[in-house]
Amino acid sequence: MNDINTVKTKTESPLISLIVPAHNIESYLSDCLDSILMQSYRNIEIIVIDDGSADNTGKTADDYRKKHQDRIICIHQKNMGVSKARLNGIAVAHGQWIGFVDGDDCVENDMYERLLNNALTSNADISHCGFQIVVNQGERIHYFYNTGKKKEQNKEEGIRDLISGEFIEPSLCNKLFRRFLFDNALKNEVLNNDYRFNEDLLLNYLLFKESDKAVYEDFCPYHYMSRVDSASRSVFNIRRITDPLAVQRFILEDTEGELKKEAYRGYLMTCINACISLHGKEEYSGIYDEIRDTLHQYDFCSHVLSGRLSFKLHLLLMSPGLFCILYKFYTEHFQKKKYE
Repeated sequence: MNDINTVKTKTESPLISLIVPAHNIESYLSDCLDSILMQSYRNIEIIVIDDGSADNTGKTADDYRKKHQDRIICIHQKNMGVSKARLNGIAVAHGQWIGFVDGDDCVENDMYERLLNNALTSNADISHCGFQIVVNQGERIHYFYNTGKKKEQNKEEGIRDLISGEFIEPSLCNKLFRRFLFDNALKNEVLNNDYRFNEDLLLNYLLFKESDKAVYEDFCPYHYMSRVDSASRSVFNIRRITDPLAVQRFILEDTEGELKKEAYRGYLMTCINACISLHGKEEYSGIYDEIRDTLHQYDFCSHVLSGRLSFKLHLLLMSPGLFCILYKFYTEHFQKKKYE
């Protein structure tokens, strides 16, 4: 294939390290590792981080390691969460390029060939793409966004597109990063907070800040496997509220100039969503009141929102009960069918 020859000519096949966090996913890890092993680009090392699994995830990883000793590294650690698992994987990675694959997802066989070739052709530090959400083993598939669009981004454009959420999704798993980007990004003390939610957006933000150039191609080779019967989808965790708020607040305080507008928008939207989730939960009334106070404080920035979101903000502040009734009706009759 021409693409493979192009990659080899330009780089003599640089090593890609793919870090695979895995926690209690014995039923899915094999499909994930098989999809990586079948990549058309061959010079890939796979680093599986067994994050304190209580099932046979660790054994599955070890079995693959025995069969592919030249390609797979296994690390077993106590349960510390996906962020720590990824950081421990980065620490042992040998590749000039680093990517991430969640252990219960899959990738199409040309994903890393195309990402690497795009990076080399554009002389970019980050190469990224779209992805698809596969619901219940293919019952439905939602593409983000599969337009075929290609775009090169300088530092400011990359950060703006990331925090605005316009075709750059906050996941780490649809991207390939030059190794040196992590050298300074991982020194930032904000990473010591060990966020469990929105941690992808945070690390992406730090990496894009270190990058001079990124390249985006909107094809969807990453398969995010969504299972509607997953227990984690139905369990309320207050960190799903507090972690994203803290991450968005950090980005807001860290950005400057024109990027501040996009950071305000992201922070206000996160506050609005947090109020929706916490409304009526008496045990979290203190957090709810604090967020509403924040929204009142930042109401003067509501002009950075679209007309619809600005309306949401003002209705939420004036009549939170009515707003939540209307929002619940909307999600039950419209939004739910789209994403589940």
